[in-house]
Amino acid sequence: QRRGAAMSVTPSLSRAHLAAVIHSWQMHGRAQWLTVRGDSMWPLLRAGDAVLICFSHAPVRPGDVALIWPQSTGSGRPLLHRIVHVDTVAATVISQGDNRRRPDAPQPLAAVCGVGVARRRHGKVTQLAGARCRPTRVNRWLQRGRRAVKLFPSTIRGARSNV
Repeated sequence: QRRGAAMSVTPSLSRAHLAAVIHSWQMHGRAQWLTVRGDSMWPLLRAGDAVLICFSHAPVRPGDVALIWPQSTGSGRPLLHRIVHVDTVAATVISQGDNRRRPDAPQPLAAVCGVGVARRRHGKVTQLAGARCRPTRVNRWLQRGRRAVKLFPSTIRGARSNV
């Protein structure tokens, strides 16, 4: 996994089979643990975390961590990003990784496959529902961290290498 890659579900099926499985889960309103990779949702989600995705047709809201199958990328992988805007008139959503400076391209509402409701890391399960309404708080925290790296680059990078 290259640094800066988008948070995505690790597929072990072909694109067509994965689409059929996700469609089946949506039709039956199932929830499923999926393993993620990438750092776009850091610090909330890390590579190797498992996320419980609720596959239903419930409306998404800003702040939800959603599984989105982008229509505009050729990667063929669903992404797990936070919803930052829902346009019900145009039937589109805009998502953004917590560790990203810019939002993703608008996607149709139909591209949203499900919503993350819990995270499992090292055997400990944490609800994601409490993080629904805090995208601005996370962004402020990340901006402070980026400012600290700019102000004290050698100190922070030196501390990282010693860990």
